[in-house]
Amino acid sequence: MLTKKVPIPRARGNKKFNHKKNKKTYGKSVDNMSRMIYNDNNLTKEVNMWTIEFYKKSNGEKPAKEFILNDLDKKMRATALALISRLKTEGNKLSMPYSKYIEDGILELRIKQSSNIARVFYFFVVGSKIVLTNGFVKKSQKTPPREIERAKEYKKDYERSNEKNGKQKN
Repeated sequence: MLTKKVPIPRARGNKKFNHKKNKKTYGKSVDNMSRMIYNDNNLTKEVNMWTIEFYKKSNGEKPAKEFILNDLDKKMRATALALISRLKTEGNKLSMPYSKYIEDGILELRIKQSSNIARVFYFFVVGSKIVLTNGFVKKSQKTPPREIERAKEYKKDYERSNEKNGKQKN
């Protein structure tokens, strides 16, 4: 039995979908598109790449990674991965509306998909490294202070554990 592929509708406008022009994403799921966006950006801009690392708690959990993979829906996850890829290429040059300084070396990655808003906190480490600490879905105008405090705690813990590891190696 023959089945007909139905084109993915365009996000804006009522123009007819041109599947010849959009062969790469035709018939793909949002997860595959997010992987393609993430991989394409990594392959095309390899100059001055930053290293992205997820903060790892003592029990092995990675709060930011678990937030992105488990708590966000497909479209938000695709947006988050694209923004992380952009952070990886632009590093400390990424600014508003994608990134904003909060306090004490903590910055936020500002993820927005239609009316949904999420934030992922991160900080920079000497040697072109970016550490993603934790994230949350934003429901009010102000960022919850407990989320900022959690990011600060994770940063201090990361710095303490790396200081110990550095001393042990010498």
